[in-house]
Amino acid sequence: MFQCKHCSYEYTYKEALGMASSTGVGKRCPNCGETNYYTARSRRKGMFITMLSVLFVSALNFFEVPMSISIGILFILLIGYYLLFPFLFELTDQEEPLW
Repeated sequence: MFQCKHCSYEYTYKEALGMASSTGVGKRCPNCGETNYYTARSRRKGMFITMLSVLFVSALNFFEVPMSISIGILFILLIGYYLLFPFLFELTDQEEPLW
C-alpha cells in the first residue's frame, strides 16, 4: 500500500484508488501536503501491464473472437488493474526519470 515518503502516512485503500484515477506527475499527501511521485519502476510496470492488455485483446481479435467479447475482457482487465493499483505501485519523494 502507498506510504508518504515525507511523513510516513499510510494511505487508505480508498485514497490510493483515488490516486489511480487522477492525472498528473506528483500526488499530494493528505496528511503533510508534500508531493510524492511514482517510482520509475512503477511507471514502467504500469506501461507493461497496459501493453500486455492491448496485445491480449489484439490476439483475441486475430483469432476472430467477437468484438463484444474482446471489449468485455478488456473491461474486466482494466477493472482488475484499477483494483490492484495500490499494491502494484510505489511512491518516492523525488521525480525519477523514466529511462
